[in-house]
Amino acid sequence: MPSHTRSPKWGKQLKAQLSAWFFLAPALIILGLFLFYPAVMAFWMSFHDWKSLGGHTWIGLQNYTRLLTFPYFLDTVRNTLYFTILNVPATMIISLVIALLLDIEIRGRHWFRLCFYLPVVTSGVAVSLLWKWILQGGELGLLNSVVASLALPMQDWLGDPHLAMPAIVLVNVWKQMGYYALIFLAGLQAISPEFYEAGRVDGANRWHLFRHITLPLLRPAVLLNSILLFIGSLEQFEQVFVMTGGGPADSTRTVAFYLFQAWERGELGMAAAVGYVLFVAVVVITLLQRRLFGQELAY
Repeated sequence: MPSHTRSPKWGKQLKAQLSAWFFLAPALIILGLFLFYPAVMAFWMSFHDWKSLGGHTWIGLQNYTRLLTFPYFLDTVRNTLYFTILNVPATMIISLVIALLLDIEIRGRHWFRLCFYLPVVTSGVAVSLLWKWILQGGELGLLNSVVASLALPMQDWLGDPHLAMPAIVLVNVWKQMGYYALIFLAGLQAISPEFYEAGRVDGANRWHLFRHITLPLLRPAVLLNSILLFIGSLEQFEQVFVMTGGGPADSTRTVAFYLFQAWERGELGMAAAVGYVLFVAVVVITLLQRRLFGQELAY
């Protein structure tokens, strides 16, 4: 008798599970073909001397040992870290300031939000070409025209090894700040006004409200933005490719750009190894950030 009562129920559960897998199958097939298979294949390629033409040969960890001992690659690591150190704090601070301003009840603030977000949805190549013209050396550059009108010395913003990377950081901050400001703004609007009212009753000024209420309650948004910024900084490629091509004197050559150059030379095994080194760096930094902030995301 119990077996007869369990059988129909078990059949319904099996039917429901099969139906769920049936509807998930198209998405799983697409993910398998375009995400998991390429990832596994790239991992396999990283252990080979894999050429675009001429086959491949198993070489074990030689691609990784070459990377970790090759001064040229280590220079790209330093360039990437330099970009990250400049880009992450600058974008975080500017985005937070913009979010605080956009959270104020003023007339037309929706239009201001749109204006700050427009660079995010603009083509990265188009933005890079525009800023390449603005930062062009000599009298043809728009920024140099403004500098000259102020009786200041003109600079070769993209041709000077000391100025090229900060210039790329400037462009990246300008393009991405609206996206991170939007995340901060969502965090600000999730804070209950009652906290601020209670703080004012206790005599707190604006700085105390920001320091002891806004910042602690923005912790999830800060964590999310910092993770996204670190990942984006380590994968910086677009502005470097369009604006400087890794120059001058290799001062803007990042790890992602080095990966592209290895692929361009037909060294597919080396390019795959660079990709997995970058992947490990992203995972490690993400785990360290989550441990540093000491809590899970609240979104």
